[in-house]
Amino acid sequence: MIALLTLHSGVSQPSPKPGSGGERNYTAHSWLPQNGLPGETVQAFAQTPDGYLWVGTSEGLARFDGERFTLFARENTPALRENSIFCLLAARNGTLWIGTEGGGLVEMRDGHFRLYSNADGLTDGFVRGLFEDRGGILWVATDNGLFRKQGQRLERVDNRPGMPANAFHGVLEDRRGRIWAGAPHLYAIINGEPREFTLDGTDSQNRVKSILETDDGSIWIGTVSGLHRLRPGAERFERVSGVWGTIRTLCAVGSGELWAGAIGQGIFRIHYNARSSSALHMDAPSPQVSNTILSIVADDIGNIWVGTQVGMVRLSRTPVEVLSLPQAADSDFGTVSLDVDGSLWAASNQLVHVEDGQAKPFRFPGLGDARARNLLRTRDGSLWIGTDGSGLFRFSAGSTAHYTMLQGLPNNFIRCMIEARDGSLWIGMDEGASRFDGRSFHNFTTKNGLVYFSTRSILEDRNSDIWVGTERGVTHLHRGQPVDDAVTEGLKAEKVWALHEDSDGGLWFGTRTNGLYRYRDNLLTHYTTDNGLAGNSIYSILEDTSHHLWLSGPFGVMLVNRNELDAQARNPHQVLSMRFYRGDAGDKPTLFYGGTQPAGVIVHGEDAWFPTNRGLWRIRPAEFDIPSLTHLLISAVTVDGKAAASGASVVLPAGASRLEVAYEPILLSSQENLLFHYRLVGFDKDWTLAGATQRSATYTNLPSGKYTFQVEAWQREHPDARVQVALQLVKKPYFYSTPWFIGFCLLIAGLVAIGAYQMRIRQVHGRFEAVLAERTRLAREMHDTLIQGCASVSAMLEAALGSAPEDQDSREHLIEYASTQIRATMDEARQAVWNLRGSEAAPESLAASLREMSQRVSREYGVAAECHVNGTPFPVGRQAAHELMMVAREGFYNAVLHGEPSRIDTSLHFTPQELSLEIADDGHGFDVASRPTEGHYGLQGLRERVSRIEGKVAIESLPGQGTTVRVRIPRQGLNR
Repeated sequence: MIALLTLHSGVSQPSPKPGSGGERNYTAHSWLPQNGLPGETVQAFAQTPDGYLWVGTSEGLARFDGERFTLFARENTPALRENSIFCLLAARNGTLWIGTEGGGLVEMRDGHFRLYSNADGLTDGFVRGLFEDRGGILWVATDNGLFRKQGQRLERVDNRPGMPANAFHGVLEDRRGRIWAGAPHLYAIINGEPREFTLDGTDSQNRVKSILETDDGSIWIGTVSGLHRLRPGAERFERVSGVWGTIRTLCAVGSGELWAGAIGQGIFRIHYNARSSSALHMDAPSPQVSNTILSIVADDIGNIWVGTQVGMVRLSRTPVEVLSLPQAADSDFGTVSLDVDGSLWAASNQLVHVEDGQAKPFRFPGLGDARARNLLRTRDGSLWIGTDGSGLFRFSAGSTAHYTMLQGLPNNFIRCMIEARDGSLWIGMDEGASRFDGRSFHNFTTKNGLVYFSTRSILEDRNSDIWVGTERGVTHLHRGQPVDDAVTEGLKAEKVWALHEDSDGGLWFGTRTNGLYRYRDNLLTHYTTDNGLAGNSIYSILEDTSHHLWLSGPFGVMLVNRNELDAQARNPHQVLSMRFYRGDAGDKPTLFYGGTQPAGVIVHGEDAWFPTNRGLWRIRPAEFDIPSLTHLLISAVTVDGKAAASGASVVLPAGASRLEVAYEPILLSSQENLLFHYRLVGFDKDWTLAGATQRSATYTNLPSGKYTFQVEAWQREHPDARVQVALQLVKKPYFYSTPWFIGFCLLIAGLVAIGAYQMRIRQVHGRFEAVLAERTRLAREMHDTLIQGCASVSAMLEAALGSAPEDQDSREHLIEYASTQIRATMDEARQAVWNLRGSEAAPESLAASLREMSQRVSREYGVAAECHVNGTPFPVGRQAAHELMMVAREGFYNAVLHGEPSRIDTSLHFTPQELSLEIADDGHGFDVASRPTEGHYGLQGLRERVSRIEGKVAIESLPGQGTTVRVRIPRQGLNR
């Protein structure tokens, strides 16, 4: 709840005049349990160096950032054994000391709580007062004793001669080093020795409740019956008149002012100097806030916090003063006009003259019952009064003139008036506008150029052109004739309620519902809440000597730097440093008047006055230009709905999909004008502007990497005084996207590629070797079949030709054998071709085949050939049998064709481990070592065939001693 605090005096002090500068003005914002206050009764305040306000309530300890409360109580803080907090102290090292009612003394440092109780020397758990002396020693006043902290223990300092055991309710060290302690009697410890001081009144009236020293060195003592003061250098206390009741709390507010909070009596404001003091009495700012004042403290930006029995109140200095107008409440219109002597005229239900801060009803002779709407003092000294239905009055040199529709006005309801440079008077009415030249009226309506009949404002610019704002657009009159331009076209659908020409010739147009327009250098610029304005309804436009524009609206007044508005027309990213003086809060909101001019005036170049339903608002902003936002922090980080560990950096798991970062300004004054923007460096390209109530940023599906979250906050009126906080974030990558895994995969891929390449090379080599092997096999088959068969046929034919002519039988016999050999060679060739097709058939019996081959050689060549088989025969594979037969054939034919043997012996020997073949002849023989191989493929083919079936070949031969071929095949090679 927000309200403007009204002060009234005690019996002996007259009320200060509004605007006199003798009193501070405050707005009051109250918090009750229904507004989020954790406990109803507020007994103590303390502000720690981090900016937080700590509030001691009947329901626990609350931390307050200016907007939200965080509660610490025995339910969530074990060290707090009692929820009722009676006193608080923020020590110079940042420690918060908490005095409870029955739960002892609690220390809070860096978020950790520690309890001091009987075990630590504190024999009484009801703590009533806390103080830190200049040496950093903590003093503790309790219901049963006064203590001071020594190391980690508390020692009692009362219960001795001169200072008996007592219930103490206040403790203080003054600038002279004296320790003051309040009990049923007042004591001071001077140089280690206690001394009792006497207060006026009986003992029951002098029970001490509060102690304070002010900047002049005075000691102030609040008791159950009032307030006492010990002046510097005096020996006796004197009672302060005008203060009554139990003074529970004292607070120094600036120099020469003391506030005293009383039980059931509200607040007393005591103004003092070296010689005297006077008191003003102040009731609670709202009927819902109690007059039982339990605590008062001033924070570091000048707010005063008041704890009461049913809530707490923040009193904030304000440049606003309200001057109540007699019988003006809830009028349907209101204007304020500046006279040439500096006084003001306010018109609403009745006409009021404001002079020297005093508002007095005023009646002009001749005005009768006419209801004044507005006033204008012209250069000739005449006072013109526009009325609500009674036309226009002129008061000049003791004479009165009255003008109505009978004298030529188009309407009797006057909305605005201006005096032109030529001395003529321009009047805007409910139905048209008129120019009065001193003799007659020249009217403008929709029939002769006025864009709409209902006028709201009139302006003459420096070129003597007239601008008329209406309920539907603007009329521009140049030398009395309407002209069309960018303004009339751009504002043809707007309700133009306010007009102003600035000191540089720019024209400004305020609309009822669509913001502000500026016309300069033939450019029309539009400003709304999207550009930083607080509202889109503009009732009046004023300019002060600092080139600031004052824009009133239905719920407050905006103060905007005109230079920034001009800059924003060139650069849309220019931020406005706007101050907004609100009136739309409290139990009875303040509403500003508009639609009838003047709806505001500037006095003395800086002070602005505006008519409202509560009276005249006067705003003097010069002393309120200091930024008050100093603290901003990251309050929470949640990842997929779960709180992340706090710290300067946060690590996100690879699977995190949603990140939310909450930030929190600590500002104990109003946060309504705060602005925020944030960005995630490494992800966002630019800042994101957040709303005034948005206090978090959300990101989804962030890629892995390192980021910095930055958030800035500033007050709208101080855009250059920004506070920033940053948080480092690291999102882990999935294991398959880590550098080591990618490197490993690249290595594996490289190895696979190398392996594939090598396999391909091996396949190529294998195919090449297969082709080469096949060619070799073909060569062997051709040698062993066709070549050898042809050689045999050739030998037989040569023998037939060489036989004697008369030996016809031998010749026929040789030719017949040659024919048989040709057929056999053809059969062998067919078999070789068949084998190439993969349909090779194994012979029925290797031994039988060898015997048959041996017999054939014997028949064909006439050589004795025998075959012997030893051992137990076993099956031989198809390929192995074929290779052995070809080896035997090679051995036979080499013998008969080259050795001319008389005998060839073949033996085939089977053993469990191997098979051996031996072919021996008694032919010519040869030197194995010196035999040439070029062009001779028989022995080479023989060796190749044996190697294919894993066998070994041995050839033994000497010239003249025959040749022996031995082949040994292991059992496993014979399975092929």
